[in-house]
Amino acid sequence: MRGLSWWIETADRILPYLNSSQKKLLKSSLREQFLFSNKEEWERLPKGPSHCDLFRDNVLFTGTLENPIISGIIDFYFAGYDKWLFDIAVCVNDWCIVQETGEIIPELFFSLIKSYEKIRPFTYEERKFWPVMLRAAALRFWLSRLYDFFLPRSSKILKPHNPSHFEKILISRTSIQFPPIP
Repeated sequence: MRGLSWWIETADRILPYLNSSQKKLLKSSLREQFLFSNKEEWERLPKGPSHCDLFRDNVLFTGTLENPIISGIIDFYFAGYDKWLFDIAVCVNDWCIVQETGEIIPELFFSLIKSYEKIRPFTYEERKFWPVMLRAAALRFWLSRLYDFFLPRSSKILKPHNPSHFEKILISRTSIQFPPIP
């Protein structure tokens, strides 16, 4: 639903609203994702049912602050059949970061990755393309938030999120070294 073709179409619509550095970031990020999606290894990345929007605010908890228990997952609006690595990248970009900067918190990152690998180990291709997929997840949500901010849909319940949050995350994934999948 909001894959590469949507990204390209949306970018064309929001470019007039961006400053020169944002335009450069958007164009270079889209170019990277386009080239990545045309690689043979892209097709070999494992895929299946995916939430594609598994942010903290889409998970419900019971228990206590010291011992939280996941009791439900909501907001399946963008769920579909996608690369599992994208789903994990979306989670890392929300659950494992310093909110103000977008930088990855290594302890949270390694804990999430190790827990995931107890269920399904990452493939060679997933490890290889991890940095690109982290940028893909950041780009997707930056574009989505830019779109909702500059071209809002009529809705009484839709409140646009600040696009600068995912711009920071994308910049962080583009310019700063971050932990590879161990």
